[in-house]
Amino acid sequence: MQTNIYFKVHLCSFFLLLIIDRSLAADPDGFVYNDFKNAYITRDGAARVADNGLLRLTDISDKYEQGHAFYSGPLKLKGNASFSTTFVFAIASEFGVNKLSGQGMAFVVAPQRALPGALPNQYLGLFNETSNGQSKNNVLAVEIDTVYSVEFDQIQDPHVGIDINSLKSVNSTRPAYFVNGEFKQIDINSGEPVQKKLTVTLAPLNTLKPDVPLLSFSKDLSAIFLDDMYVGFSASTQTVLGQ
Repeated sequence: MQTNIYFKVHLCSFFLLLIIDRSLAADPDGFVYNDFKNAYITRDGAARVADNGLLRLTDISDKYEQGHAFYSGPLKLKGNASFSTTFVFAIASEFGVNKLSGQGMAFVVAPQRALPGALPNQYLGLFNETSNGQSKNNVLAVEIDTVYSVEFDQIQDPHVGIDINSLKSVNSTRPAYFVNGEFKQIDINSGEPVQKKLTVTLAPLNTLKPDVPLLSFSKDLSAIFLDDMYVGFSASTQTVLGQ
């Protein structure tokens, strides 16, 4: 099984675009949203669709909040399935661009259209103290975290991580991209457009996709994915408000 996740990112927690391209041996399918006014999605927590069609997962009005938005239909990803996704988003702090921010968000593949019992703050709306690390979660996530958590993180800076059933990432690194053999870091609070994928590759939106990925992780995901899985987003805040 080969799973390829590709993101286009415009950093601030508004989701402007979501494309899922699912390639299955007998059942090709996919969907594209340029806005979320009439999108086939299930929301909970602080997540809402703004009047302009943007999907906002959190707000700057409350601390320690979380929001989720999942495509309402299941995808069959087990076995020989592969898929890719592209989305545009932004993370905005109550203090403005390039300022202190917290916490972060994630693209999620989960066995249901909700993450019951999940907590905000360092849990990113994905797990809680009890569920974190349990194999029965059957959750794959790619996190974009703006805050270091001594409990889970190895990197004391904003980072991108691949999470499997746990917030202790199986692979993580600082946001960056490779161009002409040169490693360039990215400020994920900058508001500048970036682009990323899993094997995770980041680059400014108007830059060609780099040949060298920022992160890669090889694992048979058949052990994680059930017959039906749901794709979506999770985000949370902490003492510093963000959206």
